[in-house]
This record gives sequence, C-alpha cells and structure tokens, in this order.
Amino acid sequence: MKVPIPRRYHALRSKEERLKYVHGYRAGNYADVVKHSVLIILLNKMTEKKSPFLYVDTHAGNGWYPLDESNKEFPYGIGKLLENIDYDLSETNIRTDAVGSLIQLVKTQKREKEASLIYPGSTIIAKSFCRPQDSLLLFEKFNDQFDTLTKNIQGEEDKIMIENDDGYQALATYAKQTPNLPRGLVFCDPPYQYGSDTDQAVRLVQHLAIHWRSARFALWFPASSDLKQKTKRLTSMMKAASDNVLCLEMYPSNHQRKVIGTGMLLVNPPYGIQNDIQKVLYELAELLGPENKPIIRLEEV
Repeated sequence: MKVPIPRRYHALRSKEERLKYVHGYRAGNYADVVKHSVLIILLNKMTEKKSPFLYVDTHAGNGWYPLDESNKEFPYGIGKLLENIDYDLSETNIRTDAVGSLIQLVKTQKREKEASLIYPGSTIIAKSFCRPQDSLLLFEKFNDQFDTLTKNIQGEEDKIMIENDDGYQALATYAKQTPNLPRGLVFCDPPYQYGSDTDQAVRLVQHLAIHWRSARFALWFPASSDLKQKTKRLTSMMKAASDNVLCLEMYPSNHQRKVIGTGMLLVNPPYGIQNDIQKVLYELAELLGPENKPIIRLEEV
C-alpha cells in the first residue's frame, strides 16, 4: 500500500529569526543514546506484523551528524558505548538488540571522503528498519536542515517523502484528510526552545486519537532532577489526552557534568514493550558508566 503524501510548503522563518538550535552540537549524547535505543525497540515491534506501517518524524533534522570536536556531548553518550565495546566488551556481550543495533549503525558508517564517525538521527534509524512495504513521512520546517536532510536521504522516493513544513500542523492536516491510513508510528523530538512544544504535542495526540486511531506516538522530553515539575506537568497533560500512556525517564544523578537525560511518553505503546525497555535502560546504565548512578523510572501514567 502506497501512502498518499500531500505536498504543502510554507514560507519559514530564517535562521536569524528563530532561536538557535543545532542538534549537531549534541548528537550522540547521553539523551540521544537512550532515546534512540527506545526508538529501535518501537521499530522492532512495528515490524513484527507483516502489514505495512507509516513512520512519521515531526522534527526530522539533518539525518546524519558528524562526531567531531564541535560536538562536546557525544563522549558521554555514544562515545562511552564505543569505548566500552572497543576495549572492554565484545559485540556478543551486548544483551539487547536495540543497543547492539545502535552501536552497529555508528560503527559501520563513515562520512564520505572523511574518516570521522557519524551519528544517525531518528530518520536514518527508521529508514534502516523499515521494510519495502513500509513508508516514511519526514517533516522539517527549517530550510537549512531540510536541505541537508534531503541530501542525506536519497533514493527510494516511492516510500520516503520529506516535507518542508511544521510537523505538528502538517501531520494533523494530513491525518484528517487522508482516509484509510495504515498502522503508524509518530516520533516527536522537539527542541523545546519555543515555549509551545508541550502544548502542541498534546494537541496533536488528541487530534490523532480522532483521525488516526491506529497510530502510536512517542514524545521525547529532557529529563533531570531539576526538571521534575515540568515533567509532572507534561505527564498530567498527556494523561488527560490519552488513557494509554507509558512514561520512562533515565538521567544521571551526578550533577557536576550537567548531563541532560531522556524522558519519553509513549502513547498507545505496543503490548509487552515495557519489559524490553527495562532491559535496555539497565544495560545502558551499565555501559554509560556506574559513576553516573542513573535515575530510572518506567511506569504507566
């Protein structure tokens, strides 16, 4: 089944008019490693059924990100995993498929004409797991990132559509206007620098509950002990929007490095995923270093 994609483009604010958020400076950090490991679990669950599904990314970003000296945070995330694998462990000692798949994606990819490693964003990860019958719909509203994403994801135009648009509004319109949508996984990874991401994400979940009931929704949010009140507010809002929400958090208790962790709200999560996530979080707690003494929370809300 080929999913129809509406073509809609809007005039966007320039880089000078928007608050600066460049994910490349943070790619592969502590939060990314946890977040993307959970995404891989979700993708594995989606591919257990033979029927096609549509993957949607509301904030698609660049696709690939170089791991070089401009990135100050990846040594505490994917860098830590690669260090452990290279010197302390073998590939076979990785207990979970999700963590092993993420490591393998990084280790086997090289930037063209360069020797440095590159880190896969959510779009690249999803593309690597989607089958011939599945489709991807990627939204990126900022022109510079949209152009880079288009270059980084080439080919397979019949199954991958990249839209220069606001993911919240465009997906809401798309879900309302497109009949008979297949199963879906929506990944929402906002920058939280514009003051309205929380409200927009919750409104989108409410809208999809009406117009795309089979969609599963994964929302990332920054987690730390200093952000507990914001997490409580977001969780309460999402609980009011849906009666099937799983919340997970993992962040280091060591404040000296000011490392931001990962929080995720999974709406309509696949059956049995809680056990898989728990195994991954505890494995990451070991691999990312016991000195961080991570706080782990996993519960239905």
